[in-house]
Formats: sequence, C-alpha cells, structure tokens
Amino acid sequence: MSELLLSKKFIPTYFIVAILVGILYRYLGISLFQTAIVIVPCIIVGLASIARNFGDKN
Repeated sequence: MSELLLSKKFIPTYFIVAILVGILYRYLGISLFQTAIVIVPCIIVGLASIARNFGDKN
C-alpha cells in the first residue's frame, strides 16, 4: 500500500489536497496556524514522493 501511495500517480494528489484544504479552511474561518498544521504534512509527503520517484537512482 505504501508503494502505491508514494507512486508517481499520487504526486499531484498531495498538492491538490493541500490547496483545496487550505481554501476550505480559510473559507470556514479557521486560523492560518491551524490550516498550516494540516497543509504542511501534505506538502512534505508530496515532496518526499517526488524525491523518491525522481531522485538519483544510484
């Protein structure tokens, strides 16, 4: 399952979810700090997935 979630197919999903959650949370009036707590892990996993899939294959 972790291989599927870190595959190239899911890379855009993490960033799309982060953006949509950010918009929804701000629309609902939730603070920037609380929004960042949810968005930052999505971005970190997306960047880790990019690094794993497109990093140096040595």
